[in-house]
Amino acid sequence: YGATAFAYSLSHDLYRDLLAVYPIRDASEIIAVAMLKVIKPRIASNRYSTEYERTFVNVWYPGCAMSRNSITEFYKRIGMDTEKRRLFQEKRLSSVCEEHHIAIDGTLRQDNSSVNDLSSFSRKSRVKGTRDISILYAFDTETGEPLCSEVFPGNSIDAVSVTSFLRDNSIRKGIIVADKGFPLKNMQEELDKNAELHYLLPLKRDSKLIGSHDALAWDSTIHCGDRALLCRKTMIDRKRYLYSFRDTYRAGKEDMGFVENSIR
Repeated sequence: YGATAFAYSLSHDLYRDLLAVYPIRDASEIIAVAMLKVIKPRIASNRYSTEYERTFVNVWYPGCAMSRNSITEFYKRIGMDTEKRRLFQEKRLSSVCEEHHIAIDGTLRQDNSSVNDLSSFSRKSRVKGTRDISILYAFDTETGEPLCSEVFPGNSIDAVSVTSFLRDNSIRKGIIVADKGFPLKNMQEELDKNAELHYLLPLKRDSKLIGSHDALAWDSTIHCGDRALLCRKTMIDRKRYLYSFRDTYRAGKEDMGFVENSIR
């Protein structure tokens, strides 16, 4: 009862937004399935019905079809209804507090399925001989709540996928977190149109910006977990800043390892 009651107490706003978009039967089944996956993270599709009946989920959201076939068909139907899914995600995005921040990030997941049209060779997986799918998502950095997500082919260009993700989900503010070499110029139009849309990109080690802006002359500290890091913030131009950090503990371990390996 405890785990179920805890999940139920924190999901009232989710259910309210679902009811604003989906029929009550679909909304109840979505929240019931989500709650079961939270309580039993590794639950198999043929166990939903059993867990649904033995927990209080069936009391709060009665009448849900939880057989294996029913769940499979429900996933398919909900997944094909793009318009309702995007309306729900827009409601979650609009509910983020003004003082909170939205991060837009992505990841590659290995997927060698022969029936998944999105499974393809990415630049990272081609060497390993495996295929990937690209998953982009936005989340509230203060609460950790996922707000929306979308799947793209594994071989899609990062800037193209991010631009499509922003437009599809009407994301007009947030911080895009990307890898080195991200082709920022390909999505400059979106950045120019949305003043509250920002980005955070790592520099290459040989970037000329590091030396020209004296980025390694750390002049302040910042706390990261239980550690204090040296840091520096430098203005590059009217719209861009350069941030640099140094973890002295990690740097010391790396220096020690380098010296020990050179002796051997």
